[in-house]
Amino acid sequence: MPRRVKTSRTVFRDRLDFLVDRSSVREVAQFYGVTDRTVRRWIQEETTPSQRIRESVRRRGRRAGARRAVQLRENGRFTTAADDGTRSVRVGIVRQRRRSRAAAIANAQATGNEAALRIARRMRVNLTEEEINNLTYRRIALQEGQAEESWTNWRMDYEIFAAGGGI
Repeated sequence: MPRRVKTSRTVFRDRLDFLVDRSSVREVAQFYGVTDRTVRRWIQEETTPSQRIRESVRRRGRRAGARRAVQLRENGRFTTAADDGTRSVRVGIVRQRRRSRAAAIANAQATGNEAALRIARRMRVNLTEEEINNLTYRRIALQEGQAEESWTNWRMDYEIFAAGGGI
């Protein structure tokens, strides 16, 4: 049985905006066989197209270069947003932590230090949900120009997390 994908309003709007910015309202309307007014009504959220059209807009936008959609959890609720590199940040930190852990294990094995080996094997690699959310929301706020901190502070915290520390 084929998997049914239900495109969220947020993803649909992001991808529709991307397609319209990339071409024009008229080109999007011609592609979907609707009027320019209908596409403008989709943009203004006066109406919503069928699931088939929403899914098509989602796929076309992604293939055309729109950002990936990710789900974030905020206060127990999921929200969908365009990926702004958040996954890359998390993967980079985890990768660095794995390297540090592997180096600490190799060092402990080379010296034969059992206590250091136990400590190295217990080194945390993955970030907690709270740490991920902290970095994500701060990064988004910085990108949107709504943060009261600087990129320098965010990068320093990133380096602390990558080294295995926490805030």
